[in-house]
Amino acid sequence: DCIQDAAAATENLLIAAEAMELAGCWVGAFNEEKAAKVLNLTSYLRPVAMVPIGYPVQKRGPTHKNSIEKVTTIIR
Repeated sequence: DCIQDAAAATENLLIAAEAMELAGCWVGAFNEEKAAKVLNLTSYLRPVAMVPIGYPVQKRGPTHKNSIEKVTTIIR
């Protein structure tokens, strides 16, 4: 399996969508067998991600990010 390749491609797709002012969501929890059947995939192809993309209803504002000190703990 090349899950890492699929993950990198999915992330690049989401970054490209964002650059085009589109919104997307990485969906990784779905029934792979049903998806493969609906998409009529051959047996050697495995669906590992779905990415719905569209225009957002509203624009997101800047997100708050905690400092590194707030989100890490050093255990000695």
